[in-house]
Order: sequence, then structure tokens, then C-alpha cells
Amino acid sequence: MTTGGEQLATQLSQITGYTFQAQPFDSYPAILAALETGRVQVTWLPPFTYILAHNKGLVDAALMSNHFGTYAYGAMFLANQDSGFTPFFDPNTNQNTADAGPALRQFEGKLPCWVEPKSASGYIVPAGLFAMEKISLQSPVLIQSFNSVVRALYVKQLCDFGATYAISGDPRTASAIQLAFPDVMNKVVVIWRTDAVIPNLGLVYQTHLPKAIRQLLTDALLHWVKTDAGKAALTNANQYDIGDFKTIDDSFYDPLRAYLQASAVDLTTLVGR
Repeated sequence: MTTGGEQLATQLSQITGYTFQAQPFDSYPAILAALETGRVQVTWLPPFTYILAHNKGLVDAALMSNHFGTYAYGAMFLANQDSGFTPFFDPNTNQNTADAGPALRQFEGKLPCWVEPKSASGYIVPAGLFAMEKISLQSPVLIQSFNSVVRALYVKQLCDFGATYAISGDPRTASAIQLAFPDVMNKVVVIWRTDAVIPNLGLVYQTHLPKAIRQLLTDALLHWVKTDAGKAALTNANQYDIGDFKTIDDSFYDPLRAYLQASAVDLTTLVGR
């Protein structure tokens, strides 16, 4: 992390003419505190931490990371094929065949497997979506991991359906799941999938950073991330695969905000997520 950060600081200094210093932090609360005191002007934040920091007037959104081919990911609802639920997702076209209401109404009164209350795709977005659609469920089983959701649905224990991440990947393809259940893709099927509503790791500017400097930094990073050296340094500095950037503004987070509000999860408990 330190090496990547130093490479990033050196490269930005050479491109922009400003002096940069890379500072590693061991926690997101520490980064928020540094933003509040003005000791940090540029940083990367995960989505809920960004929303909290923006609510406090500390940061503005600037760039979104492309992580393994996507800038955001979603959630999908899975069930055992023998459970009697009708899929409203076509794996051949990779598209839903109905809106959320008609597709998810069949889960009314059923028992879900969620991951844990701080999981965006495994709890907050699913719980928020059902609240939006006014679909009542039994109290969820909190199963702690995405692989465990797939396992529970495969063996038809614990719950009627579950939610995992989607678009950026599929937990059914995990090596441990494939080894244990070679026919899992046929046995555990996608019932419906959300859009890509959960942003990846985003680059943000402290609100007092002048616009001229912001533009220089944005241009420099958009250029450098196109190079192999830039991708490697940015990935190492964040311990997070970064393949590209795109410019965004605060509205990029609005879909996630809506699910968060509907889920009734306390945003202050989500620092670091």
C-alpha cells in the first residue's frame, strides 16, 4: 500500500506541478476525522462512508473505480428450483422479464436468508426493496456470508429464498461452491435481479479543495489509470483492483440512498462500508 501510494503521489506531482504526500490510514473513522480537520484533501471511500461524509459536508464525489469490469454492482434473489417460485430473470439475455413488484410478490410471508445488516447487496438493498414494494416477510435468517446463502438454498434448509451480490460476480461460481455442488447453477436459480445500484470505491475531494486543482487531479488520474503502471499503483495503494475511472457526481449514489432509507439501517453504523 505504501509503495503504491508513493508512486501515485510522485506521478501526480510530476503531472500537475503540485506537491503530494501519500498517507495510509488504518481505519475509515480516522480518514473522516482527517477530512474534517483539513489534513486530507483527496481520498477513496466506499459508498456508505461517502454518503455519510457527504451528508456532513466533508466531501464531493469525483471519480468512480472500475472494479473487475463494472462501476457498480447489484443484488439478486435466489431460490432452489424445486421451491415452486417462478423465475423472472432470463439467464440467456441476462435481463429481468418483469418489474420488481410482480416478480417479488411471490415471496410475501416467506423466510429470507440475508447476509448481515451491514451488507449492501446481502441485506440493505434487498430489505429496502421489499419495504419499497410493501412486501412483508418473516424475520430473516442472518447467515453471514454469500456462500452460506447459496449452500442453504441448495440443501433447502433455513430459508425459502436469499439474496447475494450480482453483476460484478456470482457466488454460485465460487470454487468452494462448485466443488461441493457441481450442479448448483441448475439447482439454485435467479428469481430477479436489481440494477447496478451499489457504487464501487469512489475517489472524493474535500469540499474546500479549489476547483482548478480538482480538474488537474481528475485529468491526471483519468490519464494515468489508462497505463499499466497507473493501474498497478492505484490498485496497490488501495488494495482494491482498479482498472479504470469515470467521472461522476453525487447523483451516482442516489439509487443506493433510496434503498438505504427504505431499509431503515442507521447510516452511522456503516462507516467502512
